[in-house]
Amino acid sequence: LGGIVGDKLQERYSGAYFLVSGVGILIAFPFAVAFLYVPFPAAWVLIFFTVFFLFFNTGPSNTALANASPPEVRATAFALNILIIHALGDAISPPLIGAIADRTNLNMGFLVVSATMLVAGVLWLYGRKFLDRDTRAQAHVPSAVERVAVGIVLARIELGDEEQLLVMGHRHFKRGDRFLAADEQGNDAVREHDDVAQ
Repeated sequence: LGGIVGDKLQERYSGAYFLVSGVGILIAFPFAVAFLYVPFPAAWVLIFFTVFFLFFNTGPSNTALANASPPEVRATAFALNILIIHALGDAISPPLIGAIADRTNLNMGFLVVSATMLVAGVLWLYGRKFLDRDTRAQAHVPSAVERVAVGIVLARIELGDEEQLLVMGHRHFKRGDRFLAADEQGNDAVREHDDVAQ
């Protein structure tokens, strides 16, 4: 569901994938706190909403990671992401909760660890302003495989003194011995690439 909401909001709001992730975690936090003080079986309802909103970010955050990672390191980016969320999440949480509970009580242990949800929500929301920029940057960068693949240059256009390449759907303009990728509107070139025509 988080992925569907992120896709819909992406059409209207900048950095929508991080927006959905941040808001989801911030909504989960009060449910996580409330279930500590509500008796069972009613606490199960609060646990359900905690988990539901806590994992609402899975789809949007994975989409953002895929969109902002260069193709040649995308698998490594996902692997590193999985390692970090487990190493700093479910692996370290039980001993941390136990250590705090030994000095205070179990509720305090859960509260301290749950506070990281607030930190995560704020970081997601702060990251919104960078997400679209990072995603656009990757959209214009051919991967290493694309740059050396046979047939990457789909069309070579000579317009008077200006030479252009159509590379993987993006126009590149010849400037000296370099080709520069045009932005999405075809305006001034915004990113240099090696001369793929050589």
